[in-house]
Order: sequence, then structure tokens, then C-alpha cells
Amino acid sequence: MRLQRSIWPLLAITLLSACVVQAQMVNPKAVAQLKWYKANQNSNTQLSIATTALGFDGENVWSGSSGQIVKIRPSDNEIIGSYSYPSLPSGNMAFDGANLWVLNTEANSVSKVRASDGTVMGTFMVGHAPLAVVFDGASIWVFNQDATIGGTVMILRPSDGAKLYTISPVTSPMGALFDGTNMWVSATDVNGLAKLSSSGAKIGVIDTSFAPGPGLIFDGKYLFVGLGADQEAVRVDPSSGTVTSWFGDQVYGMLYDGQFTWLQTAVGLQPLTDSQPPVNKGTYGPSSTETLPLVFDGAHLWVSAGASLWKL
Repeated sequence: MRLQRSIWPLLAITLLSACVVQAQMVNPKAVAQLKWYKANQNSNTQLSIATTALGFDGENVWSGSSGQIVKIRPSDNEIIGSYSYPSLPSGNMAFDGANLWVLNTEANSVSKVRASDGTVMGTFMVGHAPLAVVFDGASIWVFNQDATIGGTVMILRPSDGAKLYTISPVTSPMGALFDGTNMWVSATDVNGLAKLSSSGAKIGVIDTSFAPGPGLIFDGKYLFVGLGADQEAVRVDPSSGTVTSWFGDQVYGMLYDGQFTWLQTAVGLQPLTDSQPPVNKGTYGPSSTETLPLVFDGAHLWVSAGASLWKL
């Protein structure tokens, strides 16, 4: 009897340890998640923070507006840093592991902001009307509209912002992303997607049958691109170039959170399952017919609504 009683505490510890290990497991499919933490994921919050640009550094959310940039702690929405900024930031920021790279579309430049303290480490002139900035693990890529001369891509060295390459693989870029191996850009002149080498050379094209609009994401297997003509979204197998499904209506932006593909539509944000066909799980947050900055912090989706910032 004494031996049996002594087993119970050990059994309880073993079960508790198993529960802890299970709780710490994360979804390996969640390619967009940079950091996991305990958080209340059941509430939607609208914060009175004017936002024209958004970023996530693996720990904190960054919101930018004219003349300032703020650091927000996601767990409690507390602003833990507010810093002066030299321009009007726009779109989604890129994070290189230590610094945030922020587009200044109206100023034709990009700024490097140190994540530890908000210091602007430099502002670098790029092409006309830059619309996307992406980090590929080695370099910073800036995609410019350059309507007068055709679109350009500038590849910058993260340490000092020096231009390594300036090329024109497409003439009308709409969106860009890095899938872990290749850089992809959606562009109307190729009527779909172009795959780029590490130096920016065009090494492949996927025709989506319609000229793309805003929105380009990767879920670990498929590319999703918004279509400008019909304002829908299309799912593409990058290995074969096959269009596997069409979905959505009036899509102006997209984001993948590791489980759902979120469509930013004229009526709000809609999470879709990865089933065939995709299932819409509802409509949340602000509605807009303009492309809004979107980021995911590992627990919540953050979306700019101009005069406010939504946490879903």
C-alpha cells in the first residue's frame, strides 16, 4: 500500500509535464508566426492610434503615422515607445532581425529603424513611389512603381543601405514576397507572377489569366494573389503554376496567419480555411476599398484603419 501511494505523486508530475509539453507545441505550418505567447485571443479591440504603416519584430507591433512611430506590446496593447520619424510611413514594414525597414512612398525613400530603441539609423532614396519592402534573409528588396520609366527593384545591403542592384524584371509591380527560396512579385505586365533570382533576374512567370491587383501571400504551399480585374483572389501552386481555386469578392489585401487566409474586402476581413473549396469563417474588423497594412503577431491580426488600429 505504501508503494502504491508513493506512485501517485510521480504519476501526477508526469501528467502535468505532458500537459505542459503539449501546451508548448506550435503549429509548424504557421510560417507567418514569428513569436508565440499567452494572450486572450477572443476579443477584438479598436485602438485610438493613427496608423499608416505596420510592422512586427517578433516581439512588438510597430505603428507609424506622420512624424512618429510607436512600439506596442501585443499582450496588453500598451505603447512602450514613441519616437519621432522623418516622414509619412506607409504600407507593411520589413524586419531584418534587428531593424525595421519602413517605406516612405510619398518621399521616394525607405528608412531603417532600430527595433531596440526606435532610432532612425538612416533614410535611403529609392525609386519613385515604392510600394513594397521585403527581407530575404540577406538583403532588403524595395519594389518601386516608377510609372514614368517602368517599375524597378532595388536590392539594398542591410548594414548600410547601399544599393547592390537596380533592375527592372517587371514594369508594373503590385506586390512582393519571399517564400524561403525565391522572391515573387505580382505584376500586370506579366499578367500574373514573376519568380526572381537572388540578384533580381526574372527566372520564371506564372500567368494567372488576369492582371493582378494588390495582395500577395504564401501559406507554405500555395501562393495567393489578388486579381485587379475582378477583385477576386486566386490560389496558385508555385511548383507547377497551376491555378487551384478562385475565391473571394472585392479583395484588396491578404494575410496568412498559420491557419487561415485572411482577405481584406470591401465589407471587412474574412478568414478562409485551406479546404477545397475554401470556407469563409465570418467577417471582422474595418471595411475599406483601399489596401490596408496588415500584420500577424502570432496570436492576433492587426489592421490599420487610418485614424485607428484594430486588433482582431
